[in-house]
Amino acid sequence: MMQPTLQQQSQRPPAPPPQTHADTAALTPQPSGRLWQWLWLIPVLLILFWLGARHLITDAIWLDEFYSFEESGLPHYGGPYNLIELWGRTATISNWPPGHNTILSTWFGFVGPSTVAGRALSLWFGLLSVAMLYRLGLELARDQARPRLIAGSAALLMGFSAIYIHYYHDMRVYTIFVFLVCLTLWLYWRAINGRAGRRMRIGVALALAGVLYTHPTGQLLFGILGVYHVLFAPRAHRWRVTFQMMVAAALLYLPWVGVMLLRIVQEILELRGLDPIGILQAALYSYSNGLPLILVALAALTLTHIRQRAVAFLWYLVVTFVIAVLVTNVWASFLFHIRLIMLLLPLAGLLAGFGLAQIARTRLRWVIAVPLAAWIALGSYYSLTPEFIESTPRHIPAIPWPSFAETLTTLTTNADPADAVLFQLAEPLHAKPNEYVIKHYTYGFDLHFAQFALLDWDIPYYNPFGSLEAFVGTAPRIWTAFAPQFALAGRTDPLAVDLTVLLASAYTHCPRVIERADLQLDLYVRTGAAVCTEILPPPAQTALFAAP
Repeated sequence: MMQPTLQQQSQRPPAPPPQTHADTAALTPQPSGRLWQWLWLIPVLLILFWLGARHLITDAIWLDEFYSFEESGLPHYGGPYNLIELWGRTATISNWPPGHNTILSTWFGFVGPSTVAGRALSLWFGLLSVAMLYRLGLELARDQARPRLIAGSAALLMGFSAIYIHYYHDMRVYTIFVFLVCLTLWLYWRAINGRAGRRMRIGVALALAGVLYTHPTGQLLFGILGVYHVLFAPRAHRWRVTFQMMVAAALLYLPWVGVMLLRIVQEILELRGLDPIGILQAALYSYSNGLPLILVALAALTLTHIRQRAVAFLWYLVVTFVIAVLVTNVWASFLFHIRLIMLLLPLAGLLAGFGLAQIARTRLRWVIAVPLAAWIALGSYYSLTPEFIESTPRHIPAIPWPSFAETLTTLTTNADPADAVLFQLAEPLHAKPNEYVIKHYTYGFDLHFAQFALLDWDIPYYNPFGSLEAFVGTAPRIWTAFAPQFALAGRTDPLAVDLTVLLASAYTHCPRVIERADLQLDLYVRTGAAVCTEILPPPAQTALFAAP
């Protein structure tokens, strides 16, 4: 056999470089352990699904869900839009990046636009975020003695937070954002520790871009991760590649930077933020299901192991994010609700998980069941009714759907355009948000209505009618849809007195139309000009109000 010449040998392609440990780890499937070690997560997700799904149709939409419909291109509001139109509309009328509107509009294109469909999307991402947090916990606790305890505890603590369960059935971006945060941190931690292949490193750029495009605080997380990467991440070849992926994420966000800067200027001019310390205290209480001392104690236990990289990383994220939020709120005044800092929820769950692992190393390991059981029980209980979420600062309560749907059905079937319809379903502060909700549901119906609590306001934006008398005019009939706590009987405020006098002097009270625990609908007919008539049943087309 002829041997290759020296020239032929030199023309051969070079041998491929040996695989590194990082490439091998990224391409080789890792053992997942025994089946029972992860199978328990499935019934947990099913329980969380039930807790979220049971509220998909219990409430009418609220103000921010109205914005979701308006900005994502519901046919009511000129849609559907193509991608360029959607982003242009978001840049014009929204204070938020276009990520959620894009996802929601795409989802509506597949399943059809409806409240239930939009809320189901949030529920789906809520469950995905719990599963993703479990994966993140396993990755961070990879070198710990009990990684599954840490990851499982974090998933349970976030999944059964009553506040988070509320946003399972809220047609907003929060569960999507939390999922993207968990995904980003998982990909980033694998990348800087040499356990990510090329596709995962590209995933870092895409996930970070997703964080930037879905929530304003994503910009803070991007900056915090960037500082960590420059100052603390291990320097190796993978450091440079990961840094390039972060730069790529910034370039992907570049088209929205100008809009973002304009929104920052608007936030500076609009003073709507609350006391930041009070907001943080409210977040600590609400995110922990009313057990802030347990959450603080578990997180404090991790300080004894602050030299561990994963623990130090989590504390770095929490402390720097809180500082960044407080500093930003000083000049931008954007912090008006605890949902805006929901990024802290998965981080708090992870720290508490590491704290429980510290207890599990002692003879009192059985104690870890106590805070977990209390947390799960309280979170499940608080999620059954709206009282817990409504106790948070600046929360806008939703209108209970069954009674509201019956009222809308009755009005759209029986009220004439000349009739006057008065609503008071919430405190005056929430009357204007409810007006958008009523307009949404009565789209296509000629209904002359007003928010009763605003008829004595002097601001045209809130009260375009000027006065009660100007709104009523010569209406042959007046309908009043009031929550029982705002019933006219016994009220002494001037506006209620004026309406009581008007009704007593010129109108006759017909038998009550709707009597429910949370809403009363009454009909008054002008004396001598109209008579009480039988309320007609709804025709088939009012199936619009069968679901919110």
